[in-house]
Formats: sequence, C-alpha cells, structure tokens
Amino acid sequence: MIQNFRYRPEIDGLRAIAVTAVVLYHAGLGPSGGFVGVDVFFVISGFLITSFILRDVEAGTFTLAGFWERRIRRIVPALACLVFATLIAGWVILLPDDYSALGQSAFFQGLFVANIYFYRSSGYFDGTAEEKPLLHTWSLAVEEQFYFIFPLLMIGLVAIPKFHRRYWLLLLFGLLIVISLGLSIWGVSHWPVGTFYLLPTRAWELLLGGLVALLPAPTSFGNLAFLRRFKPAEYIREVLTGLALVGILASCWFYTSATPFPGMAAVLPCAAAAIFIWASGRQQSEGRLPLAARVLSARPIVFVGLISYSLYLWHWPLIAFSNYLSFGPLSLASRCSLVVTSFLLAILSWRFIETPFRTRRYCDSRRSIFAMGALATGLLVSSGLAVQFSYAPPQRFTAETLAYAKAKADATFIHELEIADIVAGRLTSIGASTPNAPVEWLVWGDSHAMAATPAFHEYLKARGIAGQAATHSWTAPLLGYFKGLEYGMGLDSLEFNQAVIEHVQRLAIKNVVLVGVWRGYEGETADHPNSGAFEESLVATVQAIHKAGARPWILLEIPSQGFDVPKVLAQYAMTNQPIEPLCAKPDPTGYSIVNTPGLVEQLKAAGATLLDPRPYCLSEDGTHYRVAQGGAALYRDAGHLSVHGAIVIVLPLLEDSLFEIQSRSEVP
Repeated sequence: MIQNFRYRPEIDGLRAIAVTAVVLYHAGLGPSGGFVGVDVFFVISGFLITSFILRDVEAGTFTLAGFWERRIRRIVPALACLVFATLIAGWVILLPDDYSALGQSAFFQGLFVANIYFYRSSGYFDGTAEEKPLLHTWSLAVEEQFYFIFPLLMIGLVAIPKFHRRYWLLLLFGLLIVISLGLSIWGVSHWPVGTFYLLPTRAWELLLGGLVALLPAPTSFGNLAFLRRFKPAEYIREVLTGLALVGILASCWFYTSATPFPGMAAVLPCAAAAIFIWASGRQQSEGRLPLAARVLSARPIVFVGLISYSLYLWHWPLIAFSNYLSFGPLSLASRCSLVVTSFLLAILSWRFIETPFRTRRYCDSRRSIFAMGALATGLLVSSGLAVQFSYAPPQRFTAETLAYAKAKADATFIHELEIADIVAGRLTSIGASTPNAPVEWLVWGDSHAMAATPAFHEYLKARGIAGQAATHSWTAPLLGYFKGLEYGMGLDSLEFNQAVIEHVQRLAIKNVVLVGVWRGYEGETADHPNSGAFEESLVATVQAIHKAGARPWILLEIPSQGFDVPKVLAQYAMTNQPIEPLCAKPDPTGYSIVNTPGLVEQLKAAGATLLDPRPYCLSEDGTHYRVAQGGAALYRDAGHLSVHGAIVIVLPLLEDSLFEIQSRSEVP
C-alpha cells in the first residue's frame, strides 16, 4: 500500500534546505521568501507521520498510545528545555510587561495552542513580532493539533478492507486537501492573519505529504493503471526531483513578505516538496537516487537536517532577544554570529536532549515518557501562569523605568470593529454618555485612530457632546480604496468603509474626523479592481462625507519615531543616556498629504479642515519631536500614541482648533 518505508537521507537533506531558509530569512541574511521552509516542513511531517501510521496499521501494531509516545519523545523534551531557557533569559532581558507577554505565550504553548494565541493577539497594538521570543512555536502548535486529530481519523482504517483502503484514503485526503486549500485561498484575502496561523487553512500542507505516502514508488505503480502505463524512467525521476528542488529554491528566492500567504502562493513550495519526496522514492532493490536527491543526501547536509528541529527551536529566541536589546538594525556581524550560535545550541540540544529521549536512553518505558510529558506540560503551563500573575519586577528596574515601560501595555476602551458592528450600530461610544443624546462626532480610521480617540473622548465629554468611533487596524478610512494584503487589509475593508458612510447618513452625524497613517496608503493601487488611488479616494471620501450632511475633518498623522519608544526610554533611563539624539527630526518633505501637489487644495475645496499635530509634538527648542513628558512615554511603540500621548498632543490641538464652535455650526 505504501512505499517500503526505510530511512531516506534525502528527506533529512530536504529538512536542511527548509530550516536553513527559515534561519537565514529570520536573520536577514538570506532569501526573502525563506519563510516557505515552514511549509516544506509541514509536507515532510505529513508524509512521515502518515507513513508510520499506515505501516503500523498494515502490521496490526498501531495504537494511539504508541503514536503519541513517539510524538512526545520527538517534540516535548527539546521544546520544554527551550521554553524554560527562554523564560529564564526573558527574566534578565525583558521589561515587565514584555515578560508578562512571554509568560502568556509559554502558557499557551504548554497547551499546544500557541498559534491560536498569536492569532488572537496579533495586530498593531501587540508589540513587534521580531521581538517575541516564542512566536515561532505557532507552527509546532499547528503540527501538534494535526497529530491529535489525524490518528483518530486513521483509526477507521482498521475497519476498511485492505484491498479498498488505498482508494478510500486517496478520496478522503483529496477531499480534505481541496477543502483546506480552498479555505486558505479564500482566507488569504478575507482573513489573512487567521489563515496564516490556524490549522484549518494549513492542514492541506500536511495532508499533501500524507497523500504522497499513499502513492506507490514512482517505478512501481501497483494497481494504479492510469499511472502505470507511463512507466517513468530514471531520467523522468531526475527531471522531477530537479524541478522540485528548483521550485522550492525559487519560492525562497522570489517570494517576499509582501506575497499573500499561504493561499495559492503556498502551492508551489508544497507541491515541489511533495514531488521531490515522491520522485526520489524507490524500492530497496532499485538503483541509485536521482542527482538532486543524492546532493541532499550528502552527509553535511543530512546532519543539518538531523538537527533541524533543535535549530528551528533555538534560532528565533536568540534573534528576538537580540532585536529587543538593539536600538537599531542588527549589524551583519551580529546576525552571522547569531546563526553560528544557533547551530552550536542546536547540536548540543540534538546530542544531549533529542537523541537520548528518542532512543529511549532517557525514559525508556512508555509510562515514564508519558509522565515526563505530563510533568513538562504542567510546568510550562504553571510557569506561564506564574509569570503572568505572580511576577514582581526585579529591583534593577527603577520607578522611572517602570513608568516608561508601562506605555507598552497601554490599553484603551477603543477596540476594533467588524462590518456587522457598523451595520448594527454597535460603534464605540465616546464623549458624553447622556442617554439618547444625538451622535454629533464620528472618529473614523485605523489603529492610529484608535490611539488618538482618547483625546476626542475627553474633549467631547467635557462639553457634553456624544460621539462614536469606527476603527479597525490597517483599514484606511477611504471609500473604494484597497491597499493590499501586504498591509494587512482584507477585501472587507471596502465593505467596512461603505458601512461607515451609510452609518453617517443614517444617524445624520454632524462631524466626521478621518484618522490614519496616511503615508502607508499613498500611491497608486492595483490590488483590487474596485480600488482607486489614495489621493482620489481621499477626496472622494471627503466629498461623500459632505454630501451626507457632515463636516469632514482630517487629522494629519503623528510623526513616527524610528524605535520602540517605551522600551528604549526604559532602557535609557537605566543607563542615564539622553534620548534626544534618537528622536525623529522635523522633515517637511516626509508628510504625504501636505506634500502631494494640489491635494490640500482639493481637500479644502471639498470642505475638509486639516488638523496638523506636528507643532504639538515638537520639543521646546524645535529640534526634534518629543517622546516623553511628565515621566511618561507619549508613544506606545514607534508610531502609535499612548493614552498619555493622545491627551498631551491631540487634546490641545482639538481645543485650539475651536471644535466646540465648529460642532455647533451649520455645515457650509
């Protein structure tokens, strides 16, 4: 039923290609699409797991306990050591709120749902992804969830006659692949974050590897007559394996972080990996491997494949902690040293942790390995909880340091809305809370609108005026505009904004303030046939607001800093270094709206009033934009205002702009 399973060094070689691509990509040293190495891992994993299960089913020796024992020996010891080491290092390196977030990720990884945690916590207020030490464990969680469900499904094999088993499995795998891949293709444009992290849109990659395990070796087709008649010769295997390897390398080289992924883009590396595994398969009596497979079977490459799991585990925390401690991009020497260190730690982990557990030198019985797995899981979960709820900042953190760092965890009552919320009128209320008071103001925009809204809330509340906020991260408040998936915007952004303008018309709102990171949206767009250029969409949106009977306002963007403000302020406070040299300087040429020829005039002609926060961000001597005041950070990251920053910068702007008079006036 399956290829005569034996150790295949070329698969370890394929692992080496995958892990090297990932490590070099994360270190900023290699191909721009190195992230596809994870997808290649999924295909390999699906092939191996399905092969093992089918082998045991046919031999009559398959049990769930035996399957999960092998998974625990393979996964848990090295992972647990990595997480505990990361928690210890984090206690020394991270600021309190960042360490608490690390504890959260350790807790959820202990339950093997880290992918769900990172999906739910992703967004523009969740910190820098490059500084999350356990972010890479999302892929392990996907695999473990698959490993929990898949063998339960395969138990049904026992009830199927052996003669029909292959056909039913091919049908089942094919159906599940089509469903999962279809969901992935749909989700990459409608639900990009969930599509990236969650099992339903990744399962097809593992199942594709499983499908390969069901097929006979390429020179022995068994009863598959429609394949047998082709009788592929050795040169066809050479061509297939060569093209497959080229396909994987091309994905690594030509894909970028802007490539919508996974979706259709994942088909090339996954299909290439599956073809390589299948075409390089052979019966024990057959001759040599194809050239591409022989290359990947070279001992140095195979060795990298053998340590690939430990290498994947250890490389990312090293890079993340280094990014965290750095005040700018890591130097080439630093990145190279991190890769070398990752290899050294991986070798040690493979030699002294992975291998002894896998070969039963440690925990030689099934009972002992299950006990170890339960203990490790319990310690991970309890340690994560302890970090979250019982952690006391070390004394090395001064009160000033803690005050600055607090802004990283700044929370407001402003939250992201969905289309259904807008249609149902469930917008975030701001300003006066007088029952049945007419809504006079609407703040409409992206995550920068969420950051600025506390100032609008305080201003309106003090004057007894009711308002609302319609906000969603990376959703430009522009009608008919779609920037692209690389910016995190899904197709729903078009529907979201249309629902907002209809809400303005329905409630006869008097004033609408557009807030966004405008420089991120400027330029022509061709991502969607219904999308126009930024400038055209902005003018059209202002005109639509005016036509709806409201007065349009545009809050120009807050100057962005080139560093994580709370983190660097806290670190500099511990060393008494001046922060001013790092602060952004006034740059009249870097402001998108005011520097676009003729745009300001068009907006004013359409009835818009522009609010410029830059003068309120300047230091007293006018040499730089401030990042702190009164012992607290004005930003919560590099570009979003903290609540304190919104009150210090935006509130005076509103007061000086005579909002109270304008809000009571008739629309011109």
